[in-house]
Amino acid sequence: MQFTLDRQTLADLAVAGSGTQQSLTSLFKPDTLGGQTMLIQLFNHPLADMELLRNRSAVIAYLHVNEFGIKFDKEELDFIEHYLRQGQSPDSVSKVRAVKNDLLNKISPSNHYYVVKRGVGLLVKLLNYMDNFFQSIHSQHRPSLFVDFALCTSVLLDAGDGIIISSLKNKRYLSAMDLERCDYLFRRKAHQQVKAFLDMVYEIDVYNAVACTAASRGFSYPVIVDKDGPVLELENLFHPFVQRPVTNNISFAKHNLCFVTGANMAGKSTLLKSIGVAVLLAHIGFPVPASAMKTSLFKGLFTTINLSDNINLGHSHFYAEVLRVKEMAQHINHLQSIVVIFDELFRGTNVKDAYDASLAIIKALAQVKKCILIVSTHIIEVAEQLQETNGVFFKCFSTSLKGNDAFYNYKLENGVNTERLGMKIIEDENILAMLQASAYNIEHS
Repeated sequence: MQFTLDRQTLADLAVAGSGTQQSLTSLFKPDTLGGQTMLIQLFNHPLADMELLRNRSAVIAYLHVNEFGIKFDKEELDFIEHYLRQGQSPDSVSKVRAVKNDLLNKISPSNHYYVVKRGVGLLVKLLNYMDNFFQSIHSQHRPSLFVDFALCTSVLLDAGDGIIISSLKNKRYLSAMDLERCDYLFRRKAHQQVKAFLDMVYEIDVYNAVACTAASRGFSYPVIVDKDGPVLELENLFHPFVQRPVTNNISFAKHNLCFVTGANMAGKSTLLKSIGVAVLLAHIGFPVPASAMKTSLFKGLFTTINLSDNINLGHSHFYAEVLRVKEMAQHINHLQSIVVIFDELFRGTNVKDAYDASLAIIKALAQVKKCILIVSTHIIEVAEQLQETNGVFFKCFSTSLKGNDAFYNYKLENGVNTERLGMKIIEDENILAMLQASAYNIEHS
């Protein structure tokens, strides 16, 4: 089953990135171009299938723990793909043609013959490399997905009709007939199996890259639980883009809506993005930036963090927010079990309308018991009216003043933060003094 998310969510979480912006996909570095392409496909198609997610996670964890040192040569894989894209493939095995092509190439070297010979040699090498890898894994402990991968490899290693790739393992050079038989197998008889084998290689390339990132960055493997109610618990959560991050814990064990407050720059947006990243990675089957994560299986993730107005459609920022809330309501109605994240709800209108709209929407969201909802707002008065609302719990980021300077510890705490530091930030940036000086200079120039 597909896990649903949209463009706004992909942009909010910087899945692909833009310009100089970091991206989630850039955290993982497959060796091959095919691996990079598959990585993007996995991010664009997360899953809501518990068995598939557990199998994928088991493979990555297995590679992480055992550190096999798998390496794929990008140039060699690119050449294999180039070879497979060559023109007309042989429709049979011919000894006469094999000898003829070999002699003609010795008399007048042919680029096509070179591509076929090198492509076949590299593919035989890759097949034997993967066969050796699977044979090195103890059968009792290897993940079930590796059983399928090993079968995919063995099908090509012993294809019948006198073409036994494994018998070529120790050959330094391929004979003309070896080349003829292998080319017929790879580009004609078993072409689809070869493509499936290469997809498997790219998949392992991705999983190995993810395992390396998990090891170097301290990611952990989420536990997906099968429960009726929504579960989301994160320990020592952090955002992977932040250097020397401060970690935080959050649990939705008893309530399904978290109301987050805090001053500007205190850490609200980073927390919300971190939760979104963890939920997304868990539903790809990847490790997450936390020391531990327990989650139920959700059907989608929708965030509103960096929402902009739409000049082309004539939509103001507030109207864009209203339409986004409507989209969320439709997704909740259709999918039911999803994670919804709002950062600074209704910032695009006046304080009175923002207060009324935020209070009404949050109270309505709190009634949706199958969803996990996280909402931050700059209107702290809303919190006072939500104290008795079932399903809502309160988290905040506090700020301390040392002299004239504000200090942020970025630690998530219980309760509501009522501090107002907007003017303090303006004063720290010396904006008023700059404007007053400009006005004076203009007046006396």
